[in-house]
Amino acid sequence: MTYPLLHPRGEAGWQSRTPHQYRRGYISLLEYYSFRIAVRPNTFNQFVMAGKLTQQYIVDAYVKIEQSRLQFITENQPRIRQEIFQGLIDYLDSRQLDVHYQPGNIFILPSTFIGSPRAFRQNYLDAMSIVTKYGKPDIFLTFTCNPAWPEIRK
Repeated sequence: MTYPLLHPRGEAGWQSRTPHQYRRGYISLLEYYSFRIAVRPNTFNQFVMAGKLTQQYIVDAYVKIEQSRLQFITENQPRIRQEIFQGLIDYLDSRQLDVHYQPGNIFILPSTFIGSPRAFRQNYLDAMSIVTKYGKPDIFLTFTCNPAWPEIRK
């Protein structure tokens, strides 16, 4: 009941077994929310025009997508080639004996999971290899944008 303005006709929303229209398989949660939030010319999109409710909707969608990705990782640990990380498992076991630390379930996050320590390390190594090949950057430039700025000036 959080979003009655965004679903005035009581649409069901995302279903886990909705078939994909253009390829084999099912629609992912990310694809569903990307479709709902997409801006299309000459079309009214209540998900984009809802103001602060849009922001809350996007945050909730992000949390759901992250939870879905983490659930996939926990359920598919053998497929993530867990045997490669046997050294890490041995370290955690020895740490448990040394400090009497009782860890919970051990899950290995792949480097494709954005925000994981392995992803940070991989991005760092990628950046350092670029610096090695092309040299230090001459300038580091960042941009920020506040899309609500014209509204603030009023």
